[in-house]
Amino acid sequence: MDDLQRANDEAHTLIEAHYLEALEAVLDHRVDDARQAFSEFDAVVTAHLREEQEHLMPRLSAFEDSVARALGSGGFAGRRRLQRRLARTRHILARLNPDSPRLAEDILDALEMMWLVRHALHDHRTRERQVLYPRLAARLPAEERSAAGERLTALCQRNTAGAAAQATA
Repeated sequence: MDDLQRANDEAHTLIEAHYLEALEAVLDHRVDDARQAFSEFDAVVTAHLREEQEHLMPRLSAFEDSVARALGSGGFAGRRRLQRRLARTRHILARLNPDSPRLAEDILDALEMMWLVRHALHDHRTRERQVLYPRLAARLPAEERSAAGERLTALCQRNTAGAAAQATA
């Protein structure tokens, strides 16, 4: 496993930890904690997607057609679907009211949407493992993969520090 794949695995470990924290808060009906934890999760996922879109995909620009074919229409549609589900979950969590007689129903709505987010993230991760990272490994020199891995690691560290700062504020 090279530095880039290792950094991506670390990024997804961080994403998973944030997801589980948000899920636990929703399950415990800790509304404010759920909003905060989901906000942190959303920020980490969004930063990860942006990093791939802005810095990794362009490195394959000479091979974009083959990557797009390999990803299929679901590759980029999957990103949009994930972003829509993140937005929908934010909306559901924003309307949660601990004093509402509908709280149990709203919690179920939030859990259902979070499951759909998780499913979209799984699809994203599968495409990374099967298409994006093998193509990067095959086409980019080791130095470029290492530099890209360092960028992903730095991004994870910034997001971890930002989440910790928000949690203590």
